[in-house]
Amino acid sequence: MGSNGAGKSTLARLICALDRPDSGSITVEGIAVARTRGKDRKPRMLRRADRRRLREVVGFVMQRPERQLFAETVAEDVAYGPRNQHLNENEVRERVDWALKLLHIEHLADRSPLELSGGQQRLVAIAGVIACRPRVLVMDEPTASLDTAATARIHELVHTLHDQGVTTLIITHSEAEAHEIADRIVVMPSHGDNGNPPVLAASDQNDGRRSLPLIARLDPRVKMVSFLAMMFTAFAINTPAQLLLGALAVASVVAAARIRPARLLRSVHMFLALFVVAGLLNIFFVRSGTVLAQLGPIPITDDGVAVAVLYACRFALVIILGAVFLETTTPTSMTDAFGALLSPLRRLGMHTQEIALVMSLALRFLPTLGNEAKAIADAQAARGGSIETGSPAERIRAMVATIVPIFAGTLRHADNLSLALDARCYEEGTRRTHWRVMRVAARDITFLAFAAVYIAVLVTLGLLLPSI
Repeated sequence: MGSNGAGKSTLARLICALDRPDSGSITVEGIAVARTRGKDRKPRMLRRADRRRLREVVGFVMQRPERQLFAETVAEDVAYGPRNQHLNENEVRERVDWALKLLHIEHLADRSPLELSGGQQRLVAIAGVIACRPRVLVMDEPTASLDTAATARIHELVHTLHDQGVTTLIITHSEAEAHEIADRIVVMPSHGDNGNPPVLAASDQNDGRRSLPLIARLDPRVKMVSFLAMMFTAFAINTPAQLLLGALAVASVVAAARIRPARLLRSVHMFLALFVVAGLLNIFFVRSGTVLAQLGPIPITDDGVAVAVLYACRFALVIILGAVFLETTTPTSMTDAFGALLSPLRRLGMHTQEIALVMSLALRFLPTLGNEAKAIADAQAARGGSIETGSPAERIRAMVATIVPIFAGTLRHADNLSLALDARCYEEGTRRTHWRVMRVAARDITFLAFAAVYIAVLVTLGLLLPSI
């Protein structure tokens, strides 16, 4: 038990090896889930064999487990975990019947799990976990938002499993529930004084925006235009002098944004690696210049190396600028700027406000869907799915088990958003007001001038100097 933010769900994920702790060690049933090794003494993640063994020992019912359902029938969904344990079909059927009967939902066996009520789906999802016969069962708020009858079934399940020797760890906010089913109650302390977040003084709140870095305080319209112009002109870089100028300009922008280079590189390293590799492939296609080496029939020339480095650096500049823009611009500011820049097209009959709204919703909810997809993948992995430990073919098959829940989640979010817009009296074509009015200040003009001068010098150098 503990207040929101105390770390209850994080603890559950650590026990199930779905997250890595910062320090310390965790052992479950003799399996070193996290142990310190090496000079840095940081915990290392499980080996593949140990992870597979842990999935057979520990069952995890995470928050909203009903979102992991994907099969055509309840019975097929509950059978997912036992089949991943490579049991024969008779054993799988016995496990499914046992789990459904334990939760009194055997009458739902042939129903589609996606057509059930929310409470019924929760019970089906829990049945899918206990069908794996875990020796340790971790449940994160399993009775949240359930009615009295469904809550009683889960309490009965916990008592039954306890009598069978299953260790159960339950996270709950209900003191009555904890006292009813628990042998031991652990209260996790929250961070801060008395669990309350620090209260900012009025002067701190008013000066909050002034303390932001320069790039974050720019008018989003000016920032969007300037960054896009700098990103597009990066593809015009063809000489070492232009590349040096571009690197200095981007470094200045990063410094003005007050973003640590290491943090910036962590956020873009995957895209950066992909595009750098794509740029370096030019080594094999440029045949002019002095031959430096020979890879079979392919000559490696100094011109090829120069072009490859140039292209890789171009991509790097574009990706870093894009990352800085996204890091220093909120989704609301981004869409407000997008809508404002498109507003002249309203005279041509374009629904610019609706386009900006769709962009705003996408920017806000794509990360949400990404987090939900990860949660679903973790839930399937906790049922023995081969996403973590299988061969490439097995991992692909395991990913199929996440597609249906993710698609259903997307539709669910879309439906909820449409209802929310209706509830807040949204009407197509009605002019929308803004809480913060966008105004161009002196700093915006200065940054716009910086971008204009940079682009002008870049183009001039391109005209005066020979390209690579």
